[in-house]
Amino acid sequence: MEQCDAQSPESEGSNTKASIRPWHAALVLFLVTMCFALITNHVWEDHYITYRCSVNLATGNGPVFTPGEHVHAFTSVLNMAIPALLRYLLGEGSDRAVLWSYRIICSLLLSASAYLICRSLLRYGFKTLSLAGALVLVFLESKVVDYTINGQEVALMIFFLTLGVVAILGHVKRPWLILAISWAGAMYTRPDGFIYSSSAAIGFFLFFPFAKEGRTRIGLLKTYVLAGVISFCMFLPWMIWAQQYYGSFVPHTVIAKGLELPRGKEFLHYLLVQFFFGFRYDFASVGMPTLYVYGPWNCYLEGILRQTSFFACIYFLCPWATRSGRALSLAALISLTYLNYIPVAATSWYFPNAWFYVALSAGFILHDLRRLSDWIGQRAENLNVKFWLKFVRRFIPGLLMTVIIAMTMMVCQQMYYQQRIIENSVRTKIGLWLKEHARTPKDTVFLECLGYLGYFSNMKIYDCPGLGSPEVVKARLAQDNVNDWGGIVIQLKPDWIVARPRDEVMLKQFHPDVLDPYEKVIKFDNFKAILEPAWMPGRNYLCGDAIFTIYRRKDLITDADTGTKTDTEPDAGTSTDTDK
Repeated sequence: MEQCDAQSPESEGSNTKASIRPWHAALVLFLVTMCFALITNHVWEDHYITYRCSVNLATGNGPVFTPGEHVHAFTSVLNMAIPALLRYLLGEGSDRAVLWSYRIICSLLLSASAYLICRSLLRYGFKTLSLAGALVLVFLESKVVDYTINGQEVALMIFFLTLGVVAILGHVKRPWLILAISWAGAMYTRPDGFIYSSSAAIGFFLFFPFAKEGRTRIGLLKTYVLAGVISFCMFLPWMIWAQQYYGSFVPHTVIAKGLELPRGKEFLHYLLVQFFFGFRYDFASVGMPTLYVYGPWNCYLEGILRQTSFFACIYFLCPWATRSGRALSLAALISLTYLNYIPVAATSWYFPNAWFYVALSAGFILHDLRRLSDWIGQRAENLNVKFWLKFVRRFIPGLLMTVIIAMTMMVCQQMYYQQRIIENSVRTKIGLWLKEHARTPKDTVFLECLGYLGYFSNMKIYDCPGLGSPEVVKARLAQDNVNDWGGIVIQLKPDWIVARPRDEVMLKQFHPDVLDPYEKVIKFDNFKAILEPAWMPGRNYLCGDAIFTIYRRKDLITDADTGTKTDTEPDAGTSTDTDK
């Protein structure tokens, strides 16, 4: 068996017998994402952080969270700009139309990615089962599907990463131009896009699967340099403009989250702990549902996905493996290593970018497994050996596809309840209640979950960790412990506090009396609705956002307010299907 790619991609495209065609994959994926959106109508919490900036841009207030404050409160430029354009074109009162238009755009981009990947894998001689396994692993993973339709930027990132892989593999004319678009697009999608782009570039340069095509590493390096210069020129205008407008081209969200990184001597200890314990979490999380650690999820499914990710990340060590598979395996390891060392890696929406390489590497493992079984089968005379070879090469991709599809179907049900029980019936209502009861829109609110509450209240928000609030970042830096929530409240004296039970623990951790100047005004409790469904995958994930209490400073409460104060929201315990 050869220790490099079996044949050049071009020579295998003519004799492949796979019954799957690229347009089949694209069409099926588009239908799956649209069905997921129709069933769940899921809108991610962070979407409304960015969308508030989009609305302000569309209405002439600039790409800011709070008009008049030049704060870079969004992470993805494209995830802010595309909805802003849609909002501008569709007009006021078009939030639902904007969301569905954006969902369709993202689903089309993900489908285009599936088309391009399927076409590339066919050139490598992937047969039906290994090709289907690779496509299911890459594109039907639960977080990929969910974060394509819930207002996040995953589909954009996967599309640009796909362009990068296709350009490097040499299946396009002017690869340097496609690669430049890929790298610049990744940066416009996420500020850490260069990590994922460069990881694939490093992998393909080191393992270089193009020797049979007459290409050289020097030629590939020249392509990289040219693409890098062009992509930098494409991204430079935004950097210049953002530096002038915001005072920094680094998003304020990155600055706020970066405060959680340990400094000095503690940083070395942090690196060692992450190295020995972090990867075990990452190998499972990269393929498991959002915040799966809250549970309950089947431990066998977690074990299968953990082992799949592990072998995909170390496959580059296998000397006889397809070189392209080894390159993608190294890209997967580099991507997960990066996520392992940033403090927000526990947040599941960062993982789909790394999963793209993990799943592609796993797809090449399936492809090489078939090649190996064919090679052994041609030399084996024992019929039992041939039978078990066929069984294994069919069972493994079948098992992986079953796990991925089953997991996505369960997440579909989970997010159906998440949207109705939590987002529509709790967080949206809290935002609207705050808007109705605030003295002025300039009333200040301290809270953690900035999205729904910030968008629907449209008030001045002091969020922790300070994604949209430089005041919070300044207050965190002014105290010994940046995670001392009570100290932030004491410094900023917000008019309102919105807190979940775990938020109250954080508030009182260092300052037990921090809520004494405040009076409880209303409580939103929808916990009972979570217990109603007989079976709900990941039920515990919903529990953390089912109960909120709103506090107001006592010196702001008037006699009129006292007369209307209540301890519970009448409709808070009733789930609703209202689309917001």
